[in-house]
Amino acid sequence: MKKVFSFILMLALLLTTTACVKTPETSEQESSSQDLSKAESFDESYTNYNGLEFKILTFTNDRTADGFSHFGYGDELEENVVNIAIDKRNAAVEENYNIKIVEEAINDPDRIRGQAYTDFINIAQSQTDDYYMICPSMYSAASLAQEGYLVDLLSLDKLNNLEANWWDQYFVDEISIDDKLYFVTGDMCMYSRTSLFITFFNKALIDKYDLDNPYDMVDNKTWTIDKMYSMAKIISQDLDSNSLIDYHDIYGIGGQVDTIWFWFYAFGGRLASKGSNGQPILTIYNEKNQEVVSTILKVLQDHTCYVNANNYWDRTSEFITTPTELLRNAFVDGNSLFLITDIQGINTIQDMKEADFGILPYPLFDENQTDYAHIMNCWGANALAIPQYIGTEKIVIASEIMEALGEETMNTVTPAFYEIMLQKQKTRDPESIKMLDIIFNTIGCDLGHVYNWGSMPYMLNDLVMNQTLNFTSQWDSIKDKAQTELDATIASFEALE
Repeated sequence: MKKVFSFILMLALLLTTTACVKTPETSEQESSSQDLSKAESFDESYTNYNGLEFKILTFTNDRTADGFSHFGYGDELEENVVNIAIDKRNAAVEENYNIKIVEEAINDPDRIRGQAYTDFINIAQSQTDDYYMICPSMYSAASLAQEGYLVDLLSLDKLNNLEANWWDQYFVDEISIDDKLYFVTGDMCMYSRTSLFITFFNKALIDKYDLDNPYDMVDNKTWTIDKMYSMAKIISQDLDSNSLIDYHDIYGIGGQVDTIWFWFYAFGGRLASKGSNGQPILTIYNEKNQEVVSTILKVLQDHTCYVNANNYWDRTSEFITTPTELLRNAFVDGNSLFLITDIQGINTIQDMKEADFGILPYPLFDENQTDYAHIMNCWGANALAIPQYIGTEKIVIASEIMEALGEETMNTVTPAFYEIMLQKQKTRDPESIKMLDIIFNTIGCDLGHVYNWGSMPYMLNDLVMNQTLNFTSQWDSIKDKAQTELDATIASFEALE
């Protein structure tokens, strides 16, 4: 059963939660007195780990990029509602189990077997440091699992088969192979939330061009890719008369090359799926997916209405910001009708002054499709895992604390996270909150993305960027590699039994 996020429930929780503030520093004498008191009054329903230092290693692009970290809160991070909640969460688990949570981060922009991945392998092989939990990038987690560095989480009694609400049940269901799962996502995985791509729209342009109300279309299931495309084409204008539609002009849709990932999944396509025996099989290439890819390319390769941030990455010296932020700024300035970007982009979009904005799910492929669908962004997401090298006794400890952190995160951090996201909307209109419910209730993931067999996701990107390529020939060029790598994954997990 898919995990359900109720934003209405979150808001209700927030209204009944008192504000949290940082407590002032205590003197050494006061601290010692408090520690003694805690030891004397320890709740025996929890395991007392006698001041154990519980170390967690996180792989990150930039520790302060999102204004928070997964498990730590230091001077380099601003005091906001999420960080205060993380601090409160940590304090609760620390007190219950008499431990000290310490997060260490390896800053690494390469999400696929980068320096953080290499550093962890060196740590594991030399056993120079005991990390009870790690929070690697999704691609690194998949590689580490195949190489035997991670523990099968479904085998650990303290994690209760990962059935609790603080674990993403869609991930457990879709990514486990042969009833084994070596890494997982859940409420603790903040990057898996902030990196999710959604659709923003400019309400003023909807009114100016007398376009259909997107919220109504979502409700009556007429919000399709063809409808979005037709609306996008209506408003495009070459303002500087240079025969090129770019971020200086008025245009229909702004996004990136990997929009093809999100729409492919939203329209029912899967790179890989589980077969009847529970083992993964390649499902990227079939008659329906050929139609899906053709439809997506029709939009993303139409340079009269789709502005692709990836076309500017080789020109970054010309800008004072990233191409991603360039298109966000253009949306804020009223230049585009739709913007496809990650949720974290709301930090920029909230600055819209001349117009208001709304939030939409990905469109349907056509009106015959019954459900909306959204996919975890594996490039931006992190997972949680327990390293094998720490040994059986510490693995048990890690699993108990991991479950406790998950529960406390759901109760404390998750409401705070949604408060920030919702409050940063200019109007916080009830329609957008309803759209966010639809989005978060329809998230899934794809085995082919997580394990990146044959670089299938990047083959799709190549189709967008090079109009001389076609789906059939590109698939033919990588299908043997993809199958070989998939078979190797299955074999590696069988060898770990």
